[in-house]
Amino acid sequence: MHFIIGFLFIFSTPLWAKTYSITGNEKTKTHYIERLLFKCEEEQTTLKKLEQCLLNSRLFSEVNIKEVDQKIIVDVKDRWSIIPFPSIKLKSDGKKSYGFFIFDGNFLGMGTLFGVGGSYSNTSSSYVLFYQDKSFLLTNWTMGFSTGRNNADIYLKTKALKVKDAFHEKTSHTTFSLGYSFSNQLNIEGSLMERFSTYEIIDNYTLLQEFRSTIAKIKATWKNEEYKFYFSDGIRLTSSFDKEIYRTDESSKTRSFNFNFIAGKETFNKQAIQWTINTTVVNANDKRDSLKSSSGKQSSARGLRGIPEGSYLASSLFTTSFDYQIPLRFTKYGTWTFAPFFDFGKINIFEHKTVDLWQKAYGLGSYFFLKGIMLPGIGFIVGRNETFNTGFAELSIGESF
Repeated sequence: MHFIIGFLFIFSTPLWAKTYSITGNEKTKTHYIERLLFKCEEEQTTLKKLEQCLLNSRLFSEVNIKEVDQKIIVDVKDRWSIIPFPSIKLKSDGKKSYGFFIFDGNFLGMGTLFGVGGSYSNTSSSYVLFYQDKSFLLTNWTMGFSTGRNNADIYLKTKALKVKDAFHEKTSHTTFSLGYSFSNQLNIEGSLMERFSTYEIIDNYTLLQEFRSTIAKIKATWKNEEYKFYFSDGIRLTSSFDKEIYRTDESSKTRSFNFNFIAGKETFNKQAIQWTINTTVVNANDKRDSLKSSSGKQSSARGLRGIPEGSYLASSLFTTSFDYQIPLRFTKYGTWTFAPFFDFGKINIFEHKTVDLWQKAYGLGSYFFLKGIMLPGIGFIVGRNETFNTGFAELSIGESF
């Protein structure tokens, strides 16, 4: 144990050198704020940029830094981080989802993420517990753990939304991760996940074989962005590769690759354009390993908004989306925005790898982004999916993990 702790400190940056006078923090530990300031000092040279760097941690609703008599005073206001909240989603297709979660984005005042909760819908249920330490032992190392279970009816439908295949899937998973932050911009993380999937028959469709597998994953994240509460100004790139290293059935081991690009830019009058690109490729051997559309509901993911349940079992996805956030009102509690959006994508169908499903959707959204707590509050979207010739609407209260 002593060797592990010594190894982590050897490959971490030295302890902070400057002394600050820190005030206003009620939950966040002073020594953790000093740790954040030390990391910010490496890249920021002005007090204004230092303020923004602390805001980027998403721990504070306000940060004010000033120099008085050659002394640097840092005054912060903690965001409310312990959040017991409901997750309620009502869809225009009649699907309903209810859940309850407890989330702490500043667990023990050390910027650690902790969450537990579950949700239930007409055709699925799930629970999750996770823990992520962004500064393990006050070093540049990160450490995480998560476990969860998902039960869902999986349907595959034609473009006319007639069922042509179905199965019930129960999947449980446990994941351990360890990463290293080279700077506030670059993080590399490795993880191992143990997964167990079982299946049940729906109607007279084929019964699938249960299996257990172990998956190794490597993920790299680079970001250069400033957090503005209702959007992030800048760029974030995430790339990951995972591979099954153990599997109990006779199918060959799967591999998958994911790339995600998120960009935001303030235009004028504090309006902002947001652009996302996401691509995922998996060498699925059968439908158990394919990329599945949302279960029991229309998709609300950017790039895939309005896609009905059971639209695809895919071997690859490419999606892009544009959102334009127009602030309608700023209050001390948060920001209310109006946001037109457009989604476009290409979905490569697993069963016929030469057949593509082209996704196109557009619509309007309205959101209230809460400033004092760590999660969005209320969101409403309405739109039309041209691919399936259907309209869709969604009201969300709370945010599921």
